Amino acid sequence: MKFFKLALFLCLFISFSLFAQKDSLEAKTYEELRDLIGSFEKENINFNLINYYRRKAEKDGNIVQQFAAKSLFIEASIWDRNFDRAQDSLQPLRDFSAEHELESQTVSSLFQIGLAYYYQGLFGKALDIYNEALALSEEINDKNVQHKLLLQIGYIRSSVNDHTEAIRIYNKSLDVLDDSDFEVEELGKATSQTYYYLSIAFTDIKQRDSASHYINKALKLTQQEKDSCRRKYFLRSKAKIQILNNDLSNAENNLKKAFKLCQPSSKGDTLVFYKDLGEVYLAKKEYKKAQTYIQAAIDIYQVKVGEEGFMDDYYKLLAKAYKHTGDLEKSNFYLEKYINTVAEFSKIKDTVNQSLKLQEVEDFKNELSSIKEEKNLKQTYLNYLFLGASIIILFLLVVLLRFYRNKKKNEEKFEELFLKIENANESERITDTKDQVLEEKSSNDIPEETKQHILEGLKKLEEKEYFLRQDCNSYNVAKKINTNTSYLSKVVNSHFGKNFNTYINDLRINYAILRLKNDAIFRSYSIQSIAEEVGYKSADSFSKYFKLNTGLNPSFYIKEIKNIS
Repeated sequence: MKFFKLALFLCLFISFSLFAQKDSLEAKTYEELRDLIGSFEKENINFNLINYYRRKAEKDGNIVQQFAAKSLFIEASIWDRNFDRAQDSLQPLRDFSAEHELESQTVSSLFQIGLAYYYQGLFGKALDIYNEALALSEEINDKNVQHKLLLQIGYIRSSVNDHTEAIRIYNKSLDVLDDSDFEVEELGKATSQTYYYLSIAFTDIKQRDSASHYINKALKLTQQEKDSCRRKYFLRSKAKIQILNNDLSNAENNLKKAFKLCQPSSKGDTLVFYKDLGEVYLAKKEYKKAQTYIQAAIDIYQVKVGEEGFMDDYYKLLAKAYKHTGDLEKSNFYLEKYINTVAEFSKIKDTVNQSLKLQEVEDFKNELSSIKEEKNLKQTYLNYLFLGASIIILFLLVVLLRFYRNKKKNEEKFEELFLKIENANESERITDTKDQVLEEKSSNDIPEETKQHILEGLKKLEEKEYFLRQDCNSYNVAKKINTNTSYLSKVVNSHFGKNFNTYINDLRINYAILRLKNDAIFRSYSIQSIAEEVGYKSADSFSKYFKLNTGLNPSFYIKEIKNIS
């Protein structure tokens, strides 16, 4: 009997609680319900509450809030990593918007959906959504969202190393601001944000003066702002430029000042801040401090599988820090992780490139549609289409034929080069370029003893692999072997039959050819990293001289070496 009474009491209590909760929810406004739903950047997303929000909007006949509920559902699905469900829900959202003419709400929702994809590392999907939102925002002349979208699109282009296009897009966003009717304070905030993004792009391509110019303009605009957290990001960007300039004390001071202005607001914010500090301490050769900060950043953030592609800088810095503190096991561990992140980021980059190509195709389709509307003649449209298809097919055939011819030639060049490597003795150079035009044709005015001294000095520097240093030039080499640049140039010209720069490039390319053949880890480096390892500042310079000496692009050579290893 007691048990029956207890069970009855529990049933009544649960029923009362449910009714009370329902009554409590019904009393709340849509804004209060949104506050309850909260941020999606958490583990437990309350889909039941989102569905209640939708049912309430349907019951009230509130079209705008019905649309908001559908948009919230898509955002939540993305954060829940249920991307198929999010993708399936997008078209019904567009249809609902078109039916009820909710252009403004659609732009804002697409922006948030794009952000959700972006923060999940799905740059390609984010770019698709951003471009769709941008086109719609231009139609309704929403300058505020246009500006935000251009910054996001530019940042994605910059993230995949398309910095030139990113800078063009950022400048376009400034044009949007010039054409807007923003209030002075709002305009100042938006402009300073664009300057901040421009400084990041110029920092990435190591154009220090331009980067400093824009971050100083951004900081000047925020001097009177109450929002110290915005200024924090700008100070961190300035610190990055100071690291590039080896102005490490000021970089450290600016980072600490940024921390005092506004402490990290999230794990991601802490990750970036600690990494920046770690980079300063690494440059200052305070390796233990660098190791502590960067390791703490990674431990606090707890990197997810889908985010590994963005961690290359962190793992590379941490591998260096552990190397200098003598922990080679951890250094090798993070070096391996760094190599894997490079591959992961390549996949992310591929999704962006695919999205851009699809956008180009879409633009081409729109152009054809415009031709059709202008001409208003179906036959003319078909003729254009047929002609375009024929040209494309013909063009593809030509490209394909040229591709196979080039591939065949490259394979023959590779076989010839590989045979030369296999048959070469230890002291023989694989490539030996001769210059037809020499800077100094004769060395008869140099004493024989001086010539031998110079040649012996060059041989010693070759053995020490001095040519792999980026500061290897005629002035420094002459200084190291106690001669002058004129004598050095004449001896190199007459003895090797080449100019000094050709001599150094031959040594570097020979080194690269052999090391890429024999070192599997070296083959996994990016072309930029390989270039820096062998003494070049840029991948373009390395690729240029590699092809000049071998007839092959380094990427093709590496691919073929991998195939036979």
